Amino acid sequence: MAPTTHLALINVFIGDIQGGLGPFLGTWLAEAGSWSPARVGLVTTLVGFGTLLLSGPFGALVDRVGRPRLLIAAACTAILAGTLLLLPARAFAFVFTAQLLAAAGGTLLLPAVTALTLGIVGKDRFPGQQGRNQAFNHVGILIAAGAITLGTARFGSAIAFWVLGLMAVLAIAAALTTPASAWSQRRAVGWTEPGGEDGAEEAPQRAGIRAVLGDRRLLVLACALTLFNLGSGGMLSLLGQKLVATAVSATHWTAIYVMVAQLTMVPVALFSGSLADRRGRRKLLLAAFAVLPVRAALSAFVDDPTWLIAAEILDGVASGIVGVAVPVVVADLTWGSGRTQTALGTVNAVQGIGGALSAWYGGLAFGLLRLVAVGVMALARRLPHPRRAAPRMALANLHRPGALTPAIVLSLGLGVTLLVTLSLIDVNVRRTISATLPARAPNLFFLDIPAADSGAFHDFLARQAPSAKIERVPMMRGRIVALDDVPAEKIRPPEDAAWVLDGDRGITYAEDVPEGSTLTAGTWWNAEQARTPLVSFEADLAKNLGLKVGSRVTVNVLGRNLTATIANLRKVEWRNLGINFVMVFSPGTFRGAPHSDLATLTLPGGTDGAVENRILRDVAKAFPSVTSVRVKDALDAVGDLVGRLVLAIRGASAVAVLASLFVLAGAIAAGHRARLYDAVVLKVLGATRGRLLAAYGLEYGALGLVTALFGLLAGTLAGWVIVTRVMRLDFVLDLSGALAAAAAAVVLAVVLGLAGTWRILGQKPAPYLRQS
Repeated sequence: MAPTTHLALINVFIGDIQGGLGPFLGTWLAEAGSWSPARVGLVTTLVGFGTLLLSGPFGALVDRVGRPRLLIAAACTAILAGTLLLLPARAFAFVFTAQLLAAAGGTLLLPAVTALTLGIVGKDRFPGQQGRNQAFNHVGILIAAGAITLGTARFGSAIAFWVLGLMAVLAIAAALTTPASAWSQRRAVGWTEPGGEDGAEEAPQRAGIRAVLGDRRLLVLACALTLFNLGSGGMLSLLGQKLVATAVSATHWTAIYVMVAQLTMVPVALFSGSLADRRGRRKLLLAAFAVLPVRAALSAFVDDPTWLIAAEILDGVASGIVGVAVPVVVADLTWGSGRTQTALGTVNAVQGIGGALSAWYGGLAFGLLRLVAVGVMALARRLPHPRRAAPRMALANLHRPGALTPAIVLSLGLGVTLLVTLSLIDVNVRRTISATLPARAPNLFFLDIPAADSGAFHDFLARQAPSAKIERVPMMRGRIVALDDVPAEKIRPPEDAAWVLDGDRGITYAEDVPEGSTLTAGTWWNAEQARTPLVSFEADLAKNLGLKVGSRVTVNVLGRNLTATIANLRKVEWRNLGINFVMVFSPGTFRGAPHSDLATLTLPGGTDGAVENRILRDVAKAFPSVTSVRVKDALDAVGDLVGRLVLAIRGASAVAVLASLFVLAGAIAAGHRARLYDAVVLKVLGATRGRLLAAYGLEYGALGLVTALFGLLAGTLAGWVIVTRVMRLDFVLDLSGALAAAAAAVVLAVVLGLAGTWRILGQKPAPYLRQS
């Protein structure tokens, strides 16, 4: 058989066994050991967090051992042993140990199969093969589920053990019979094949784990997948709870939904494998992420279990794409590092946290908003009754049985919170770019000023703008070649600090501490010390590079290596856009070396376009070799980029807000019959359409106002945390946009509420009373 046929068989046989007994565990323990749901949930949760801790180390094990066939066989053996140990197990510790053993085997399978696939087909063919792997994986799940379903009636719940055991044995056989010659470790990690006839070339050195896992692109991917799983992980469980509440067969329909999702994943996985190369990995992941809010809207708005199948088809689409795209993207980002499976295991662990917290997060959000709704109902119940009929009726509607208060607070609460949060983030980012930075930053930068002309250039600027502040420093280009005598090419720093070692950097020397810098360690040099080669290093970068006071930095300047000792570390305020450098040397380090100057000009009145343009024009005429940069132009470009980013985020949030409106509309529609009954009775008692309209308007207005207040408070808190703790910007409470979002919530609540009851108000009492 071809090696790819072995891959197909392995994926078919491991599809169902990766999770051990999975959903059948609770059934078996309840029947055989009379376990309560709480006890089953506890052992499942503990095992789940245990496997999250093992995911990264198991990926590193696959990278280090380099024998994926053996590791697949070992993983399947662990799954088989752990599952069989559950047969006689009844004690909690015994069940936990057995299930952890099986789950550990399932955790090891993913990186081992990925490494085997890469080593057989190589990176170029990996996307298509990964799509086929996932398709066969889902086929295996369907086969096992069908066998268990059909065999349960004849053999009882023990059939799950027999099916899992058979598939584990077949998976071991398929792995061990895969031709060893078909797999290459170098091909699996992106190393070139060894040269020479004997193939004894030494393997390249693996990249440092910290350098690989610190890649910003990998971190962004992990965060995106965590958020995806946070939203998706608990949705099927919540859907089952919804079905229970609507008095349909929740177990029956949940089983159908699982089968539908798995059937959908088969063609989606096959299609995604080929689409990853033709359309790109990023677009594929964005398509999967975009499906999630649509699925959420369907799950929230639709009550008919048949139509809810559409939501689970979307689940199959999203999960099918993610299962193919994630290993492909991780391989792209780590290719040649020798740490691909380490990264994949770590990413899986991080996104697994999102899945584990999904139900908790959903319950927390639901519980918080439910608490607000309960508080509103309790307050309405205790308020004194107004004398006028319309306010009295509105107040009673807030707390009566079947009131719309919980539904409206829940549906609009998260939407308003999201809008307020985004509004505050937008305001503060734009203020920083358009107001704070221009107020602190110089108006003009001048580069490549010849040292021989630096005095004349300074005098020229002083004549052009007599009241302006002019700063001028010497500048050279240098490249770090060693840190503490370790060559730069052998250092694997985190991505945030890698740019310092990549190519030439601007460097300078100074007698005094530069403006905008604060010493955090060591002391600044005096006149005597300034004659020796010393350097001041930026504190955060020094920490990431493992440097401290006393460390040695070797730089190559003008083809000559110079070594300086770090005399101090300093914190640099980069946000003022003034002149500052990562490395500032003592004057004696480069005494007599040729250099150019860098200068800035700051006008006392802030930005003045006419003056700036005049100075730029005159400098270009008098000093044509000097490069001039207008800071406002650069900030405008950044502002435009941020504006597009915020617009994209708003577009994505609009989907979530739209989903909340669907939920609100569904809640109002669900209360249609009760409202119709109220309207008929009140009309018989003499209520007019205007009085009913006023009562309903007051009710919906009060609910919208409460929701808006909650959204303002929660959104402001979230915005403050993101701006100050994540973005590390100054926070200013500007509620102009947030108040607009809150007002929109009030208006929407009233408009949608009245729109849903308008038809009710026109009903004649007589026909309805005859039908009743």
